[in-house]
Amino acid sequence: MLKPKASKGRDGNLNEDKLKDGTATWSVVTLQRALRQAEDGLAHVSTYTIWQILKEAGYSWQKSRSWLKTGQAKRIRKGRLVIVTDPDTLAKKNS
Repeated sequence: MLKPKASKGRDGNLNEDKLKDGTATWSVVTLQRALRQAEDGLAHVSTYTIWQILKEAGYSWQKSRSWLKTGQAKRIRKGRLVIVTDPDTLAKKNS
């Protein structure tokens, strides 16, 4: 059975919590590698074939991106991830 593996985030910490709560994600390349390495997998499957099969099955995906509220941004400060807020967000939205 294929399972996503824990990965290291930008801060270098393992994201094992993503595996526990089901938010771990797969890229087409990650899926391809897993299929090629699995005992019962497909040793020569291409990313195009995977994409076609997923599309025909009704699945879709988009580029990875972090969604935050308007006026917020993720930044690294002193080695830690923080969310910063623009205090002028409402003024900018209304102008």
